Amino acid sequence: MRLSLRLRLRLRLDLRLALTVSPTQRAPQVTQLGGFWVKLAQGASVVSALPDAYAAELCQLQDAMPADPIHDVHATLRAELGAEWRQLVTHIEPEPIGSATIAQVHRATLRLPRVNGGGEIDEVEAVLKVQHPRIAKQLAIDIHASTLLAVLLGAVAPHLFRDLRPVVKELAEITRGELDFAQEACNQTLAARTLGGSGLRVRVPTVFPQLVTRRLLAMEFVDGVKLTQMRAAEADGGGGFGEAEASRVVETLVRYYGVTMHGEIFNCDPHPGNLLVDKASGDLVVLDWGQARRLSATERAAHARLFLSIMMEDVNLLGDACAARLGIVKLRAHLTLT
Repeated sequence: MRLSLRLRLRLRLDLRLALTVSPTQRAPQVTQLGGFWVKLAQGASVVSALPDAYAAELCQLQDAMPADPIHDVHATLRAELGAEWRQLVTHIEPEPIGSATIAQVHRATLRLPRVNGGGEIDEVEAVLKVQHPRIAKQLAIDIHASTLLAVLLGAVAPHLFRDLRPVVKELAEITRGELDFAQEACNQTLAARTLGGSGLRVRVPTVFPQLVTRRLLAMEFVDGVKLTQMRAAEADGGGGFGEAEASRVVETLVRYYGVTMHGEIFNCDPHPGNLLVDKASGDLVVLDWGQARRLSATERAAHARLFLSIMMEDVNLLGDACAARLGIVKLRAHLTLT
């Protein structure tokens, strides 16, 4: 099998990254690789088995990726909204609030028709999620390279790495889905409606459908602080989140996961960069619904058994849950023998 020059260079970078053990070098090297590899590192950053030094370093990749220059953002807005896009977006901050793998987010002011306002126009504070212009092509290359790397690791060290191709395949499918912001807007609207009736102090930012395309997503601006920075905000005098308030928010987060596990839609990307606490109300705010699944009743029951098996350290129940969710019939027997 012959590989293109670009793919061979990517694999060489990937192997060099794998041989580097210093945690302080991980984030810069993954940032250099970009694309799909950052998605893998984001997932690794919330794995409890990862050493603290590595987890802390990889957490930087959640919303601090290199941003595109503002003229590239303007070009995307022009391509998605037309030459008169300034009639809808009256102001956009040149510096992004955050930049991640797929897109970067800018605070903006929009001119939108007032709801039931008889044709009147309001100026609305919002954020624009703008897709990186070359990310689709880069992801395609990275997914191909990661599939080959999974095969290589399984061949070189089968005692450490079993067949990783199913894991890469599922993550690749989810990541490709993130490229469609119109679908993300549908997910976000459904999540807002579902959580709105849950009775929890959890909300999802309102989508502005007038500015939703495959590469652009507009939503309400929420002045919040990251969940992981609540106590730091209190120490700085900017948040006012005491210990009791922080405990309440964490309890709300746990209840939120329970609701979404049994609800219509489930967020598959709940890393700390996607969780805010509203400074004004103290409500938990859940962002980024690009990676979302609509779980069937069978899948919801299987996931519930999976969590219970982990809490109870019940290997048999774990095997049953994985067999029901993933169709791994042989797993239960394997776990029982080991």
